Amino acid sequence: MRHRIDLGEKLDTPGLTDLRKRLTEALGHPVELDGGNLRLLGGLCAQLLVAARHRWVRDGLDFDLLPSQAMRDDIRRLGLESQLLTQDVQP
Repeated sequence: MRHRIDLGEKLDTPGLTDLRKRLTEALGHPVELDGGNLRLLGGLCAQLLVAARHRWVRDGLDFDLLPSQAMRDDIRRLGLESQLLTQDVQP
């Protein structure tokens, strides 16, 4: 069963606990992260997404990120495009 996680409009430090909880609930299942409405991605939440993506890849499960343009811009600003915006991530 694919888990869909709506990332909302803002992922910053106050949202870290909720994001971690939702990712933990999805462990063992393919996930689709909908960042289509995201306007702000903070550094700690971005790090959590990188760690989660590596976990899903290692487990052989789909980890699909559907970013808004603002989310793409924040990912690039943080230097994480190779970790979050490409298909080729090593486990």
